[in-house]
Amino acid sequence: MQHNDNKKTMRVYHFTTCEIAKLILQGKRLKLSDIRNLNDPFDFHVFKHRNEVDLGAWNNTINQLAPKFGTISFSANNTNPVQWSHYAESHKGICLGFDVITSALKKVRYFSNRIKFPLRPKEKDIMKAFITKYKHWQYEEEYRALVPKKESDADGNFYLNFNHEIELKEVAIGYKSDITNKELIPYIRDNDVNVYKAFPDENKFEMKLLQV
Repeated sequence: MQHNDNKKTMRVYHFTTCEIAKLILQGKRLKLSDIRNLNDPFDFHVFKHRNEVDLGAWNNTINQLAPKFGTISFSANNTNPVQWSHYAESHKGICLGFDVITSALKKVRYFSNRIKFPLRPKEKDIMKAFITKYKHWQYEEEYRALVPKKESDADGNFYLNFNHEIELKEVAIGYKSDITNKELIPYIRDNDVNVYKAFPDENKFEMKLLQV
């Protein structure tokens, strides 16, 4: 994320397992995902290619971009039970809430059909591919950040450290998780971070979060 004088932020959420959440909280950082290895095979591959030449050219564009940038995915919604099931270890995991500077977030748009391939792909087409997904993913209400890669860690991965542009504000424990609030205290040494426990809502098909 680049420094920006615009301080407006948005609360977004990152679902993960308990073990990964502990690593995130302990290291105060989020790992960048490789844009070539995201969970949807259509990520960055949203265009209808006219021929193999077009496809090869686009793959080359992605391969040139991947060493320079990674991505982090967030959701605008932390109560969707499907999200908890898919990304938080079937409700045994954790959802982290962040205030992220809005200029760093790109809202994903969802479509039924793939997009026509541009004659001469430009930077705007790369960004269009970055924020385009098939409509059946729309339950995720996804926001993405495209983050420049700096120096890799000893493990070979790239990370984004928590800073004034991405601040941890919430930790929500999954409904089926055995982890307790006390277990999280060593990882959360910030009074501004609220801890919640998720429960099935009695009247709606969503989770409700109660502060603990």
